[in-house]
Amino acid sequence: MCVAALAPACNKGPARAAIAETDQALALARPELERYAPEDLARITAEADAARGRLAAGQYTTALRIAQTLPERIAQASAKASARRDALTPAWTGIAGSLPASVEALRARIGELDASHRPRGYDPTAIDAVKAELGGVQAARARAEAAFRAGDVREAVRIGTDAQARAAALATRLESSPSRAPVVAPSSARPGAPTPTSARTPTSAPAQPEAPAPRSEPPQLPPAADAPPPPDTPPPDTTPDTTVPPGMEQR
Repeated sequence: MCVAALAPACNKGPARAAIAETDQALALARPELERYAPEDLARITAEADAARGRLAAGQYTTALRIAQTLPERIAQASAKASARRDALTPAWTGIAGSLPASVEALRARIGELDASHRPRGYDPTAIDAVKAELGGVQAARARAEAAFRAGDVREAVRIGTDAQARAAALATRLESSPSRAPVVAPSSARPGAPTPTSARTPTSAPAQPEAPAPRSEPPQLPPAADAPPPPDTPPPDTTPDTTVPPGMEQR
C-alpha cells in the first residue's frame, strides 16, 4: 500500500520535465503556428494548460501522460505550417515581380501628365489624390517586403495582393486622363467675315455638257455578184452652142 501510495508522487518530477519540454518546443514553433496553423496551436496550448492544472492538483500521472504527447503533436503542426508557407511562396514571388513594375508605370504616367502643361480635362485635384494613393501603394509594398523578410509569407501575400488591386484601380483612372490638349489653329478672321476664297472648301466643278457623238456613215457595201450592172448614161454634151439668137443676124 505504501508503494502504491508513493507511485503517483514519483511521477511529479517527470511530469514537470515533460511540461517544461512542451513549453520549450511550443515557444519555438509558436510564430509559425500562429501564421499558418492557428487551429493546431489553440488545441496544443489548451492541452498544455490542462497538464499544468493536473500537475498543480497533484495528479502527476495524468499530467505526465498529457505532457508526453504534446512534443510530437507540436512537430506535426509545425510540418503542416511549413507546407502552408511553402504553398504561398509562389504567390509572393509573382507579387514581388509585378508590383514594382506597376508602381513604376504609375509614376511614369503621373510624370507624363505633369509634363503635358495641363491638357484639356486635366484636374489637378484629382491628380494630387492619385499621387497620394500611389504613396499608399508604395508604403504597402514596403510592408509586404518587410513581412516576407520576417518569415510571414501569408501576411506578405495579403498586403501585396491588396496593393496590386489598388495599383490596378489607379492605372484605370490614369488611363482615362488626357495626356495632351488637342491643337486648334487660331483664326484671324473677324466674326462674321466671309471666308477667303483660298480657304473655302473646294467644290467639284459643274458638269460640262457632253459633245454629241459623231454620226457614223453606214458602210458602203460592194454590189452583189449577181446584181445587174447599172444602165449606161450618156455623158453630157459639152459641144458649144453656136446658134444665133433671132434678131442678131448680120445686119
